[in-house]
Amino acid sequence: MTYYLHRISHHAELAHPLLERGILSVAWSGFATREFISSHGAKQWEDVPRAIEQQWGKMRSRFGLQRFLQMNVDDRVVVPSWGTFHVYDVVSDERLIAADLQPARRVAYGSLNSECKCLNDLRDLKTWDGHGVRMEKGQLYEDGDEQRRQIDLGFFRQVSQVAKDIPRSGLCRQRVDCPLESAPDERRDQRHSRKSGRSTRQMG
Repeated sequence: MTYYLHRISHHAELAHPLLERGILSVAWSGFATREFISSHGAKQWEDVPRAIEQQWGKMRSRFGLQRFLQMNVDDRVVVPSWGTFHVYDVVSDERLIAADLQPARRVAYGSLNSECKCLNDLRDLKTWDGHGVRMEKGQLYEDGDEQRRQIDLGFFRQVSQVAKDIPRSGLCRQRVDCPLESAPDERRDQRHSRKSGRSTRQMG
């Protein structure tokens, strides 16, 4: 089992409601195609940062997408929130794109489809502002008060909640057997990684 730290900073108004339905998300919708997943998956995702760099330059967050796609079944994801954090297990090796969340896809293949059986799709899904969400040509849009707005969430993973609202303050100091406690060298590496601004980070 590998631990990952995944900070939700992009379109949190929808990313958190999706997470409540067991869907972990990340941005980069401009790269979110089946061809991208197929070609880079065959290379173990090692060239994902280079592909982003060729179009967007050396953005630090390009490594976050690589780690997001590298997650495997039974890997554990820690998602920080305000004063707390949540823990999830990855339950599918499917790397999903926005088009995979369409209700029509679920109806066409049935509830036992291996790619979609954990998804609640977009039915009745709303952002924190109470706006509805729709799919158009494989892209997510928010129906705002005056106009629709494209939502830059491109890749998705199916997860299952292990724990929720764990307080950050003093947890591992109180529990000797805390699985999230790190050795001194690991903590130093993690502090160094935090300075890099990565949205998804491997922990061990």
